[in-house]
Amino acid sequence: MKLDIIVPRGDAFNVESHPDMPKLHQMSLFVAKRGSGKSVAIANYVRMFGFDRVFIISPTIASNKHMWSGLPISIGDSFDDPDESGIIEEIIEQINEEVRDLVRYREEMKKYKKEVKTTSKTFQMIFGDELVDQERPQHRWGGRVPRIGLIVDDCQSTKLFRDRKFLNFITRHRHIGALPSGGAIGCSVFTAIQNYRANSGGCPRVLRNNATTLAVFKMKDEKELEAIYEEVAGEISKDEFYSVYAQATDEPYSFLFIDLHKKDNHPSMFRKRFNEFLFP
Repeated sequence: MKLDIIVPRGDAFNVESHPDMPKLHQMSLFVAKRGSGKSVAIANYVRMFGFDRVFIISPTIASNKHMWSGLPISIGDSFDDPDESGIIEEIIEQINEEVRDLVRYREEMKKYKKEVKTTSKTFQMIFGDELVDQERPQHRWGGRVPRIGLIVDDCQSTKLFRDRKFLNFITRHRHIGALPSGGAIGCSVFTAIQNYRANSGGCPRVLRNNATTLAVFKMKDEKELEAIYEEVAGEISKDEFYSVYAQATDEPYSFLFIDLHKKDNHPSMFRKRFNEFLFP
């Protein structure tokens, strides 16, 4: 009997992204005090990935409307009351609707290709390709799996952070919207928080444990920074961590970006903002 472990093919981060960008799907945390620029950083970060559809949960959507402009956020995909029940269920349902629409398109395309193949050349010569194209099935994303993201901003002290359905969503974010053919659409999550591990109002452990990237802005609380260091303690020494942190936060609104699952072609897991790699 062979007792070897067989590793399944594929990658947990199975959505393509630009070579310079981190892997998708993301569970990203932006940690900063109020007014540090974390929401601006999230807006730019999400924009860089080129998502097809973005949901947002934030009580400050209206006042920060200019910040989110340019992102593919429709009115029905924005939620301005994090204390309202049913938000996560609605987002999941919308992603599942994307699954149903993609399955519908694929099935219709199979029938369409079969019909085109069996259509006589004489028919096409008489009526032309235009009539055939009119019957071609349509899909919002051209037949591909859409890239979907969720922004959670200014919600740390709301019921959302204590909602089991939200915490379960974080755990399952890569598997939301399972496809009958295998895999899933998934949903990357970008969350802004002010406290990483405070006694009251801190970041739930589920978010910390599932984080793939961390953006750490200048902070005065030494215990908070110590807690963040513990996340990368197996990678570098404490002195090295504080060295890259100092380099990254030496300017207003700059931050240390930590990629906990970096691509093989990236020379370091640390960056200043998103574009400058740092080395301990």
